[in-house]
Amino acid sequence: MYKRGSGGKLEMEAGGTYYTYEAMTKQADTQHYEVTAGRLFSNAEDVNGVDQRYTVAIDGLKSGCAIIPAVSGSNDVIDVGAGVVVIAGVEVIVAEDTDVAVARGGSACIKYSIMADSSGVVTAEAGTTHTSLSTTRATNGGPPLVTVGKVEIGQVWYTSLTPAVVAATAIKIVPEQHRELSYYPGWFYIPPVTNDDQKIEVGVALMLNHTGPLSRVVYAEYYNPVFIKLDDVSEVKPPRKTYTATEENTYDAARKVSNESLGDGSFKILMDERTNSLIKQAEGDVRWFRWYADKTKDDYVLFQGRVQMSDEYPVKGIMQATITVITEIGGIDK
Repeated sequence: MYKRGSGGKLEMEAGGTYYTYEAMTKQADTQHYEVTAGRLFSNAEDVNGVDQRYTVAIDGLKSGCAIIPAVSGSNDVIDVGAGVVVIAGVEVIVAEDTDVAVARGGSACIKYSIMADSSGVVTAEAGTTHTSLSTTRATNGGPPLVTVGKVEIGQVWYTSLTPAVVAATAIKIVPEQHRELSYYPGWFYIPPVTNDDQKIEVGVALMLNHTGPLSRVVYAEYYNPVFIKLDDVSEVKPPRKTYTATEENTYDAARKVSNESLGDGSFKILMDERTNSLIKQAEGDVRWFRWYADKTKDDYVLFQGRVQMSDEYPVKGIMQATITVITEIGGIDK
């Protein structure tokens, strides 16, 4: 049973520990990726002048790097235009490269993977030749696995041993089949169910096209929030879901339709000089909060939202404020 009155404790995000483009861990599939357990994404815009909002970067081609039959007209070579790839959160300039060799040999059918590395160097790596083409990586007639740390920008397919100018139809650039784009698929933030499962979800499962086999790497640059206790707090109301039902009339009968919404959190706080400074700085910004209904226990409610303050100036007594947390993520019991 929780204590009454002074038994609670409210903590607010007041800083953060910075992590620079940490490789996220792939979950059971290649659509869900997680940062190190026990960490959260801060979304605070200004903490002591520091923008703590998180960024997710997926390795891939950002722009350019068009692959075309070589302008020189030579057999079995391609030109790759200048462009930009993103690797480990860093934008890498790829210089134009001409007459990149994609030689034929062995059996008639072969697939090449065209890659760019963290130095901006383009290479063409061959799969294993065969009598027919395959879509399976690292098998006869299939494309090779991409070297970890490189980005696949396209493929070239051959079905003939005869040397010739590379046909435009032999160049393949469909995203998530033949090339990796830094902006496709998109990704979505997944609110943490507990305090140790900060995840994102990509729009479609990423190819297992890298040596392993592995998907390309998903990185997060973020601040893990640091919390401090707020003094002289009362009347804490953590955000909770509310449920309502509306009635829809049809020609057959009245039907009840259920609706769900997330309410805002709130609390009151006495505004001494120290507290006034902390709350004023957080006003209008997005912060994480932890509410311990019993400060002697480890259980708490985790929520995040934009801080809105309403000052109260009594004729006598200490100035206080009502704080409303316009909730973005809330009501997570830990």
